[in-house]
Amino acid sequence: MNKMLSLVLLSLAFFCLANDASAKDFNLKIYTEEFPPYNFTFQNKIVGINKEIVEMACSQAKFKCTFEILPWQRAYQLTQKNLRSGLISTSRNNEREHKFQWVGPLAFSTTNFYRLAVREDIQALNISDLHRFLVGISRGDIYEKLLIKNGFSYGKNLLDFSSKNQMLNLLIHQKIDLVIGSELTIPYQAKMAGIELNQLIPVIELPVDELRGNFLALNKDVPKFVTDKLQNNVSQLLDSGQVDRIINRYKRSPLINDLADEK
Repeated sequence: MNKMLSLVLLSLAFFCLANDASAKDFNLKIYTEEFPPYNFTFQNKIVGINKEIVEMACSQAKFKCTFEILPWQRAYQLTQKNLRSGLISTSRNNEREHKFQWVGPLAFSTTNFYRLAVREDIQALNISDLHRFLVGISRGDIYEKLLIKNGFSYGKNLLDFSSKNQMLNLLIHQKIDLVIGSELTIPYQAKMAGIELNQLIPVIELPVDELRGNFLALNKDVPKFVTDKLQNNVSQLLDSGQVDRIINRYKRSPLINDLADEK
């Protein structure tokens, strides 16, 4: 009996050591886009709320995670091709559900339509009231399909752009009427476009019931122990209040002003 118990304990110890060794040797490439304050480049470094959350989760798991910023569509495609890769900050919905493994939720906030403060003619009680205005949207963005689902269409009231800065520049010159943003993203986007925050007014919330927040989307072939470990660590960061502390730091961060200087 003692011999059997010793063998069981030895096997468990070997398993734990092997699992720890595999964790230390596991490399994960995390793709992302320029989307402050969630993930963005500052002084040649990738920073951001969700970048920090995932980086902490990787560090606690002893995984070697590296980050790379690319255009969104390119990053999305590479995550599906590269077996040891992930993508932040990824909105989770039914269409994407089966394409990835999911870790999160990470940081996210309420999404609104924004107009210029001087455009008092733009008023809405519901989303259909905005169909007569031109809305700017990032190409390939998750909100693109939501807008189309809610009655918007290209060639009529929807115009896509490769970057969010392009949209705000055209908004300030009244070439478009509305953009999509949130209380977390708009302050950064406005500063980078040289717009004072008080020039932008939220009009109405974009209904996003089918979305479940921002996540780390992992390639389907990433080992389950990696996904489970990262999920456990992210959950602990949420429960401990660490995520809220990171969010609050970026809300009041001088990075908002410094980014405008770097533009």
